[in-house]
Amino acid sequence: MKKIFLTLVVVMAFSFVAHSQTKEETIKWLEDKMTAYSWWAGKIRVTEIIVTECEITAIYEDGDKTTFSTTSFDCFKRRQCLCAYDKKGKRRSDCILSKHVPDEVREKIEKAIKHLATFCNDDDLF
Repeated sequence: MKKIFLTLVVVMAFSFVAHSQTKEETIKWLEDKMTAYSWWAGKIRVTEIIVTECEITAIYEDGDKTTFSTTSFDCFKRRQCLCAYDKKGKRRSDCILSKHVPDEVREKIEKAIKHLATFCNDDDLF
């Protein structure tokens, strides 16, 4: 009975690991989705989104940019604004996504950001 139980546990653990996204797959997926649903208004828009395991950076058409730490990501505000905490612990939000992001995509983006944060070494922050 113990052998059957152990075999079942090993098979379940392997199937969980086999379906997990790698860091590189998560980064690519986030860049693709966040770029596809990037925000724009008038002449100022997000032209590029760069994702690493520790940060998400949105670069605007006018050269401005905003960066979020994946480990301090908190939520979405008004469906398109990412909320995170800055170095001083103050909560801030910047709108880098379109308000037309479907709920299921927004939820997957949120899950992917939290997953990506698990790869971030806190010593590399700030």
